[in-house]
Amino acid sequence: MGAGVTALVSFFFYPYLYRQLVCNDWQLKLWHMVQGPLLLRRGPVPERPKKEQVEIVRDYYKGHKTRAELETAGVSHATFEDMEKNLTDKDQDAKRDVDSIEPAGLISSSSVSSASEPEKEKKPEYLDLPKWSVRGLYARGKYYFLRGVDIDVVNEQKKKSILAGDLDKMHSMVKHYDNKTEHVFTFLQVLTAAAASFAHGANDVSNAIGPLATIFLIWNSGELSSKAPVPVWVL
Repeated sequence: MGAGVTALVSFFFYPYLYRQLVCNDWQLKLWHMVQGPLLLRRGPVPERPKKEQVEIVRDYYKGHKTRAELETAGVSHATFEDMEKNLTDKDQDAKRDVDSIEPAGLISSSSVSSASEPEKEKKPEYLDLPKWSVRGLYARGKYYFLRGVDIDVVNEQKKKSILAGDLDKMHSMVKHYDNKTEHVFTFLQVLTAAAASFAHGANDVSNAIGPLATIFLIWNSGELSSKAPVPVWVL
């Protein structure tokens, strides 16, 4: 599997990333990846027209400035500490939109309050429909069944909680790398997350199959053994 993934990445993914990150090919589309090595023969990248606002690599640190950058922008060390200790929860949410902080010697509470706040959760669709109508029941069932799937995870991270802590403060203390480096590692993060999910599920299956195979062995043979054969239908 490792050799197969390496071959696919080398044949399709590497040429695509080379054109995207090294050559800064603003005309490149995702479907061009299927061309594989032919991408290396696309030639020089034409100059981008001024009206074309194509973002080759997104800014992965947008809204997450470091503490040094905040202080360079005019937020003093004392003010930074004071903001963390004394602002209300509402002002903390507003403060997290760091792009709205203006360069100044000190930051006032009014400038903090004027910062953008996370978008509020959309009102459920079923509230605007008749309670016992077919559409109302369908919308209510869809809302509760898919609860959590359509939540804006980015805005959810801006809320302080016991489990997450203050993620904005955490982001202000980490080292920032080049956005192209972050872009490459996003694909690795997706791959490792998928592999970890698969391994976690496989472990859960074994936890359930072990006792089930033992129960089936005792029921089927009336004997107890340290090893129990696992029938295919059980798997």
